[in-house]
Amino acid sequence: MVRATLATFEGMRSEEAFELLYASFQKKAESYSMVEEPKLGRKRSKPDYSILQFVEGYNESQGHQFESAKDMYRRIYFEAIDCFIVSLKDRFDQPSFQVCSTRGAPSFHHQK
Repeated sequence: MVRATLATFEGMRSEEAFELLYASFQKKAESYSMVEEPKLGRKRSKPDYSILQFVEGYNESQGHQFESAKDMYRRIYFEAIDCFIVSLKDRFDQPSFQVCSTRGAPSFHHQK
């Protein structure tokens, strides 16, 4: 079951899958008259790098400005898919899980 879930997420990690999902959301949004086209928020001023250069793990790409709302959602989509894939692999690619999966599912039937 884990392998099938992992394969599903890996299959979803493509530009085509994102385009299909985004198009389906747009079509759904069009059916509601109160929903507007997604827009980017206002542009923020650049942060003071003299302070941020000391923050562990900070890099300049975190302050990236997107060209469109679709570009922003594309990045969020791929980051989420990557997070799911990495989490599944970290959780289930452990030696103890490998032993359990090769033995098969345990039986919980009571013997008389």
